[in-house]
Amino acid sequence: MNSRQIPAFLYGLALASMAWSHAAHSALTALALISLVVVAPQDFARRAPQYYKLLLAFSAFMALAYFTAADKESAYNDIKGLWPLAHLFIAAVAISPSSIGVFVHTFLYVSAGAALYSVLQYFAFLPESDLVDQGGRYTATSHVWAFCVCMTTLVAVSFDAVLRRSGHQKIIATTICIFALFSLWISQERANFLLAVLCMALIPLLHQSCTKRMKCMLIAAIPVLFIVALGFADTRLATLLDIFSDPELAINSIRILHWQVALEAFQSAPWFGHGLGSYPQLVADNIEYRDSLLPFVEKGHIWCHNMPLQLLATTGIFGTSIAAFVAYKITMPLVRAIKTHNEAAIFGLCACLIHFGTSATDTPSLQSVRLAAFTILVGAAYGAKQPD
Repeated sequence: MNSRQIPAFLYGLALASMAWSHAAHSALTALALISLVVVAPQDFARRAPQYYKLLLAFSAFMALAYFTAADKESAYNDIKGLWPLAHLFIAAVAISPSSIGVFVHTFLYVSAGAALYSVLQYFAFLPESDLVDQGGRYTATSHVWAFCVCMTTLVAVSFDAVLRRSGHQKIIATTICIFALFSLWISQERANFLLAVLCMALIPLLHQSCTKRMKCMLIAAIPVLFIVALGFADTRLATLLDIFSDPELAINSIRILHWQVALEAFQSAPWFGHGLGSYPQLVADNIEYRDSLLPFVEKGHIWCHNMPLQLLATTGIFGTSIAAFVAYKITMPLVRAIKTHNEAAIFGLCACLIHFGTSATDTPSLQSVRLAAFTILVGAAYGAKQPD
């Protein structure tokens, strides 16, 4: 590994560290930035991604939204987790076609250790985690969300390697993918497990190395795998099947009540919303649902568990349109790169699927560790498709 590959190594380590700690990625990405400044300062201008001006404009919009918010403290809670957006720029500069392999291998092997750790916990070879109240009995991290977003990303990256590699490397990638998927299954995180399976269905469709017959076989096998996994699942995952037989389980869930509050708030101020940080107050002002939701808000559940509805309620159609435009401008070049830079495009699009998919049932863009998993992999994808 030469000095120019050190930033890519540190970024791979940062992404993998999420399976072990929800905060280590902050220090590791800071080290990646410092090393990049030392070994290749000229690359900031030479390899800047095409969307960097858009990121600057979006940052200015968020700053304006903060300064015009009625409750600055609550508004700060909405934006303090957005700093990993910087990885869309820095990772794209730090990771290049000659260093993407270092990034991928570092991420695969370090995060595979966490997947193995989780499996050993499940089979009682290692002690369980103390995160039982968060559903994290079998995680090697200080937060189950951080562990699960890392494992979901690991499923995507390792499954791509299964289709792309040969010989002993294919066997290693297959083993890692199995461990990662199994660790998600035993963690009982429904959205992450579903999105990992969807990534396994998407990758063969986009993969250049797959024949049509292989694509059909793999895609046909994915739903079977998902149904079998749910059939043998415990509590939380099993409820995905229960919802189909008893829709009242979904209708009466706390998430649905949050969504109803956000929807009603959007309808009362559709164009510009109620301002950043306004959601806790919107819950308190909602006569119908506040008794059910305020205990959760007081425990720190200050968002509505749906990113589009969160944006609509707080920033209205105007702010949501800006966020959607930024997402579009980041995603479309990856779609266009499927034929020219297949591996990079698959990494980026899987990151988009995972992040945007979890946005349907949560607010990952407002949580730094989950946003960082998205922006690091997308930044790496952009870096890998640019010339050295």
